[in-house]
Amino acid sequence: MIKNQKGELTTQQIVILIVAIVSFAVVLFLLFRLNLSETSDEQICHNSVVLKSQEKVPLGAKLDCNTKYICISGGGKCENFDATKTIDIDLKKENAKEEIMKFLAEEMANCWWMFGEGEIKYAEKGDCAICSAIMFDSEILNQIEKNESYKISYRDFYNYLNNLNKNVQSYFTYLYGSFDIDIFQENVANLRIDLDEDFILGNERYNIVTGIYGGLVGEASFLPVYYVKSNQMSKLEPKCSKFVTKA
Repeated sequence: MIKNQKGELTTQQIVILIVAIVSFAVVLFLLFRLNLSETSDEQICHNSVVLKSQEKVPLGAKLDCNTKYICISGGGKCENFDATKTIDIDLKKENAKEEIMKFLAEEMANCWWMFGEGEIKYAEKGDCAICSAIMFDSEILNQIEKNESYKISYRDFYNYLNNLNKNVQSYFTYLYGSFDIDIFQENVANLRIDLDEDFILGNERYNIVTGIYGGLVGEASFLPVYYVKSNQMSKLEPKCSKFVTKA
C-alpha cells in the first residue's frame, strides 16, 4: 500500500514537471514574439541617459543609444536605404494613413522618453540625437501620387497628435507642452516648415531628432522632438554640432 502511494506521488511529480517545462517553453516563445530586443535597446538608451546625468559619471562618457533605420512599406522596399526594421502598412485598409501617423507618434514619444522628457541634463550644448531615420517605399509614394487624400500635411499630423491621447494628455501636449498648433508654428519657424504646404510623406529621408541647448552646469534648455527632413537638420536651433546617437 505504501509503495503504491509512493508510485502515485512520483507519477504526479512527473506530470507537474512536464506541465512546468511546457509552460516555460510557451512563455519563452511569447517573449520572442514580443520582440523584446527593441524594448531592451530603448531601455538601455534611457538608462545610459539617466546615468550620464549623474555627477559621478565623467562628461566624456558616451551614451549607449542607437539610431533606428525604419522602412515604412506598402509592400515594396525602401531604395538605397539599409533598414534595420520594416513597418508593413496595408494600403487597402481605410485607416492606412492613421496607421502611419500612429507609428510616427509612438516613435516620437519613445524618443522624448528615452532622452528624459526635457528633465535630464545628459549632454552638452549643441548635442543632438537622431532616434529614428525613416524612409517610405515606392508603393506608398505611388499611392500618394494617385490619391491626393494620402498626402498628410504637417498641420494634419499635428492635429492628429493633438487628438491622440497618451495617458491623460495628448501626444502633442506630451511632446511640446502645448495644445495650440498655431502658436507652436513659431517654434518651428526656423525650420521653414509650412504647416499647410509641407508634407510628412515623401521620397526624402526623415529624421526624428531631439537635442539640448545648455550644458551640464546650470539649467539646460532642450530641443523638442521634431520630425524633419534630413536636409532640414542644419536649420535646427541650436545647430547640431555633435550627435550622441550611434549610427
